[in-house]
Amino acid sequence: MKRYLIIGFLLLSFIFSSNLFAFQFESFFWGQTKDEILSLLKEHNKSDLSVQTDERISYSDVIFQNPCTVTMVFTFDNYELAAIFIEWQTSDVGNEVQKALIDRYGQPVQLDSYTRKYEWKGGFEDERLSLNYWDNARLSYYGGKYYEKYQKQLNSKSESEL
Repeated sequence: MKRYLIIGFLLLSFIFSSNLFAFQFESFFWGQTKDEILSLLKEHNKSDLSVQTDERISYSDVIFQNPCTVTMVFTFDNYELAAIFIEWQTSDVGNEVQKALIDRYGQPVQLDSYTRKYEWKGGFEDERLSLNYWDNARLSYYGGKYYEKYQKQLNSKSESEL
């Protein structure tokens, strides 16, 4: 009986901790609403908070000791977090970001041999994380099913405007 309890506990622990393997930026989670994220950003005193459109929020931050812009993208209907883009004006931070991501998520795939474009796949629901640093550095988090939903909505919106 004790053995079954231990196995059951371990199984439940794995199920509930599985989000630890998901790609995550700070304390934000895929599918969080724009209102929830605005509240979190205000709690953390993020500077230059601006709502660009209904489906985008940007703010200035300092990450890896370098100033950057963080842009959060939301689905068009329920305003759920679908992607996060972090851009630095310098590529110098790229090596440091890449090392930190390798330490956390393992070796990436280099998308081509002549540029510094790397991608990590995995997590859950086709999440992706990509790093591109040539003239500047850009780190992109793609939220799986939420990003797919955003892309479909964006394509539908573009087609309806034609």
